[in-house]
Formats: sequence, structure tokens, C-alpha cells
Amino acid sequence: PDGPRPRNAAPAGALRLLEEDGSFVLACGTREEAAPTADAAAVRPAPPRPTEEMARRRHDDALRALGVPRLHDCSTARNAPAACRANNGDVWLCGGWADGEALQDCEFLDASRRWRRGPRMDAARCFAAAAAPPFLDNAILVVGGGDTLWVGGTASRECELLDLADEGTSWASFPSLTYARCGHGLASVSKHVVACGGYGGGDAYLDSVEVCSGERWVNGAKMNFRRTGAGVGAGPDGCVYAAGGSPDGQDALASAERWDLRTARWELLPPMARGRGYVAAAFDATGTFVVHGGYGETGDVGADAEAFDIRAHRWRPVDLAHSAQTQYYGQNGAGRTRWYLDRAQHGLVFTVV
Repeated sequence: PDGPRPRNAAPAGALRLLEEDGSFVLACGTREEAAPTADAAAVRPAPPRPTEEMARRRHDDALRALGVPRLHDCSTARNAPAACRANNGDVWLCGGWADGEALQDCEFLDASRRWRRGPRMDAARCFAAAAAPPFLDNAILVVGGGDTLWVGGTASRECELLDLADEGTSWASFPSLTYARCGHGLASVSKHVVACGGYGGGDAYLDSVEVCSGERWVNGAKMNFRRTGAGVGAGPDGCVYAAGGSPDGQDALASAERWDLRTARWELLPPMARGRGYVAAAFDATGTFVVHGGYGETGDVGADAEAFDIRAHRWRPVDLAHSAQTQYYGQNGAGRTRWYLDRAQHGLVFTVV
């Protein structure tokens, strides 16, 4: 396509699959420009990180010995999907982009760690966001999205709801956003769903925030920066956190901020060590905000991660070393944080499980 393009990565869903387990699931995304993948991996613990050569040689034996599951591939390779964890523990991937078009189809990872087909959404959409709304018992809410990965595409205000308590057979309409947005972040906090930033079409990059408590969306406090493709998550302190992203579809932000919904403004946090556009992010089982990958100032796709300790109020590097070709396994000194990554990190779905 002609004209400038945003980076081809979806803001990631950040969710807990198994409360007592505390591991991560990574799925789909792209290793390069517009090359979606169906690969999925569990993130579980391992011995100290070996060299690349050792990792390649020992990979399979080490994972089997540790009981680390290699998840089955998703049924559809997709870039920029919306993701969320349902209240029943299933992890959903909705829509996305593949073969030059936005997708309507959905799939979910169930308790057997296998991907199953779900009902198709009414509208095809990529760069949408999804959440399990806390004001409903067991449902999936998909919010906004776009018709293309490229700048100049059409962003949507439309939302769809899948009621899993009603056997989840079909999607239903849900009150629309005030502003069209794609590439936004979505977080469930207390009894609210919060939509942050995104791209609104044309040259509109958004700092606006909307909050829904069940019946309609209302305006929330604006962020300090326009952000699309930011890492967004709901903290254990009841605040919404946003880090990285891009203010214009090209530059990468290092800044971070959080919003306590009881206040009228976002609080600036210490910046990350580098700019990260179109990142994956999640709160882990310890209440630490992990921001993973994203492109940097030179357009590179990073393979590293940073974690914000909300108690110490500072960022620290996280060792998630890997590349698109090499698979690693690693464990921190305490032996409690478990990681397993086997694909590059640009626009993948990042779910805390």
C-alpha cells in the first residue's frame, strides 16, 4: 500500500489464565513486517539461560524435563488480534489481520491447552481490544478496531459482546465508543472497562480515555501523551497503567503513566530505559508490570523486556533473551518467575496465566 504505515503489531492483551500458576502465554503477532504467525508458547520456569548454541541443542530435552508445555499452534496465523481471558479461564483471540484483510474469526485456548474455534464476530477488525467485562458474569467484550494495518484506514466505534453464559453461540451488539479507535489498550478495573488512546483514522492519534460500567461509555481523564500500541494493564492497586506506544505511528515512547479512577488526572511514572512502540504488556503474579518487546527509535524489534515495580517505583530489566530463530529458557534467582518464549515479540498476544 502507498503512504506511511504504522508498525505491524497489535497492542497485546494482558490477562491471567490460571491464578495459581502465574505463567504467561504468547501467541501470534509478527516477527517481521506484516508477517503474522500462529505460533504459541507457554511461559514457564527453567534453569539459568544458556548460550544460543546450548539452547538450541538442549531445548527440547530441557522443556520436557521441566514439564513446560509447548502449546499447539493457533488455527489461524493472525497479526494484531484482540485478546482476553474469560472468567472461565479460556484465553480468546478475536479478529486480527492475515492475507491482506481484517479477520472476523475467533479462537480460544481452553483448559486442555488446545485451541478451539469460536463464533465469528459480526464485523472484521484488526487492532481491536478485548476484555472480560467485570460487570457481567462470563462474557467477552471486543472494542473498536480497524479495517487495515495501514495509516489512513478506518477506525471503528463499534463494540461486540459474546455471552459465554448463554453457550457463546453468537455475538451481540454493545454500546458504541464515543470516539473511533484502533490500536488502543483496554483494562478491567474494579467494576469498569477502560479504553485508552489508540489511532482514530486520518492523522488522529489519541490521548483520550473512555470508561464503561455497563450501559454506556463516558469520558475519563486524558493521558499525558497520545499513545497507540501502548502496553496497558490493570494494577493490583486499582490503577490503570500505560507505557510506551507511539504518538504518531512512527516514533516510540519511553514514557509511562498511571490513572487512579478516583482522581482527575494521570500520574507520570519514571520512563523506561528505551522507547517501545507497539508493545506487549501484562501484570505478573507478583503485581509487577512487565512491558515486552516493541520497536525502538531506529525501527528495530526489541527482544528484551522491562518491569515496573509499583512498590519501589522503578523499572528494572528483565531477562527474556531470545530471537526469532533461537529458543531459550531461563529462571530468576528466586526460582519463582517462569518464562518460556519461542518467537519474536513484535505484536504478539501477551497473556498472564
